[in-house]
Amino acid sequence: MDGPFPLRLWWSPDGRFIAFTAITSTRISDERELLYLLPAAGGEPRRLLPEIDRVSAVSWSRDSASLYFARPETDKVSQIWKLRLSDGEIKRITRQGGIAGQESADGKLFYFINEKYGSEVRTVPVEGGAERLLVEQSVSEWSNFAVGAHSIYCLAPADEIRDPRSLRRIDLKTGESREIAKIERDLNGLQLSADERYLLFGSETKSISRMVWVEGLRK
Repeated sequence: MDGPFPLRLWWSPDGRFIAFTAITSTRISDERELLYLLPAAGGEPRRLLPEIDRVSAVSWSRDSASLYFARPETDKVSQIWKLRLSDGEIKRITRQGGIAGQESADGKLFYFINEKYGSEVRTVPVEGGAERLLVEQSVSEWSNFAVGAHSIYCLAPADEIRDPRSLRRIDLKTGESREIAKIERDLNGLQLSADERYLLFGSETKSISRMVWVEGLRK
């Protein structure tokens, strides 16, 4: 593929498209993170949201018809928006701040990390409605947040920089947050299998990079 160099990539649930962001400059002062769409079968990438030059934390709707993304607002608090691919319509999802999130398994709710009020995981109806606090929980990096049919899995920051981090499971019905593992390494890109039995993530220690999985989550 010629053109913009992908920074982060997200494959659509139906397997037909790959969404990705690309950085346009290596200078921080000029840096823009732009959103593109690429057919998985091959072809040229298409720029999405040409009027917006800084997006992050992209995720797909369960039906592959829309993309969620975060963008900074004028008050320096990020909000999450939904882009409908068929006609380019965008709709604001969060009102009180949001840095990343994912749609529920049934496509009715959106679970997200809130930054305005600190360490919170919140939920809001996709079609509009009031936001609701699910649990007060710090999340270490927006990419370490995965939503399933029954639970949210996330990585909580350590109290001290050298301490292990806590891999946690949040029950969607009760909001209970429970530790399921201690993680010694830095993680990124937490992914949950469709049957919610496995977690996959990237891990880096000094100069060594690994892919790691956790199994048996629903036992």
